[in-house]
Amino acid sequence: MRHRKSQLKIGKRTKEQKKALFRSLVTAFFSYGKLEITETRAKLIQPIIDRVIIKAKNKDKMNAIREIKKVVYTVDASKKVMEAGERFATVSSGFTSIVPIKLRDGDAAKIVQIEFINTKQ
Repeated sequence: MRHRKSQLKIGKRTKEQKKALFRSLVTAFFSYGKLEITETRAKLIQPIIDRVIIKAKNKDKMNAIREIKKVVYTVDASKKVMEAGERFATVSSGFTSIVPIKLRDGDAAKIVQIEFINTKQ
């Protein structure tokens, strides 16, 4: 029985498949700056994005780059992570926001847009 289990489910996938899915979504997010995905996927990658940006804010840049490359696939996206680390230097957490857009045709899944918050600079 599934009583009182509050974890979000992402289908019947193995651990490696979930990790690859999250890494590709995070890479796409940093490549494009925003994503339109289902609400469940957005809620699952939001803490990963926050952790990657916090690692980018680290003072030891070489170690930060090594840690970022464990999560982000492309060099272009890892450069954008470092830029985001500089952009959010004064913010401690909550770098992204999830905005509902529509319901998907076919299965009526909630489609949301996950994007960076606006910072005054």
